[in-house]
Amino acid sequence: STIREFFASWIARKKIETSPRTFDKYQHLADRFIEHLGDRANADLAHLTSKHVQTFRDDILKRLAPATANLALKIIRSALNHAKREGLIVENVAQRIKIITIKEDGTRRAFTLPELKRLIAVAQGEWKGMILFGLYTGQRLGDIATLTWQNIDLEQSEVRLVTNKTGRRQIIPLASPLLRYIEGLPSSDDPKQPIF
Repeated sequence: STIREFFASWIARKKIETSPRTFDKYQHLADRFIEHLGDRANADLAHLTSKHVQTFRDDILKRLAPATANLALKIIRSALNHAKREGLIVENVAQRIKIITIKEDGTRRAFTLPELKRLIAVAQGEWKGMILFGLYTGQRLGDIATLTWQNIDLEQSEVRLVTNKTGRRQIIPLASPLLRYIEGLPSSDDPKQPIF
């Protein structure tokens, strides 16, 4: 099979095997890899080289964080491991590429109160609410963006959700400023309607 055909079939399989969010990541990455290869994507899978994979990773590194480039490499490795198990290739050439060492001091600084005030002051529309939810619940942006009205319990002054990354169930008390913000929003009769 060609590189293009292999990745198309691998993605079709991943749609069945993974969650929708994971599948979206895999599909996006596979599409970018095929786009990166250009006409070379029509070559036999056995003609894929480690240089093709490395230039793809390095192109990502020029635009995005090292962690994103490493994730791309890991996904390509996974796909090619599948090809090797299926007997389509003899060697996974992506295994030759090293993971980029991420040099961090391990500390993160929280926003200061003046920084938060400036951020909220310039936030428009739904962003103000999303920032408030992040500030008062500590949840990831993706979890906040997918909140629906059924996640909000105004009687108990709580927000209830299951986090996307860990699958952990969270029950978080609503701080007064966040509760006031929510009460000022136009609500919906449909509890499955998104807040944002």
